[in-house]
Amino acid sequence: NGELLRAGRNLHPEASHIKLNITDKAALCGCGDYGCIEAYVSATNFVKRIATQWKSPKLTGPELADLAKNNDQNALDAFEEYAQYLAQAIASYVALFAPEVIILAGGFASASDLFLPATENNLERLLSRRRSGVDLRPQIEISSFNNEAGILGAARSLI
Repeated sequence: NGELLRAGRNLHPEASHIKLNITDKAALCGCGDYGCIEAYVSATNFVKRIATQWKSPKLTGPELADLAKNNDQNALDAFEEYAQYLAQAIASYVALFAPEVIILAGGFASASDLFLPATENNLERLLSRRRSGVDLRPQIEISSFNNEAGILGAARSLI
């Protein structure tokens, strides 16, 4: 409703630390816990997981995106997995916050053509029971701020 969302105690919500799979020891989050949304859908953590699976420790996000854009099946499969996790995350956010719009930013925002269509298809399935009456499916947009969205949001939260 045009206002910055605050959690209790005037803190910001840590929605990226909602758990998707606490038993997945391959999904280490920057917070030190396992299975957080951030461990699956932040570009940094996602690429780390794929690099470990592929035994390619120097793999970067742009390289992974380039492989997918050149129809490398392993890279396309990785982005399909990414789309599934992102849809699960958004479905959780819908249950908690009922947002009208979700704005994606960060490392993979510029590669959204590789995951956004599959994310939206997965989200349709996950939210199918939440679409009658009040349709809770949010609009998904890509931020025009690219990788600067996080720092701008942090600065805004200090005001």
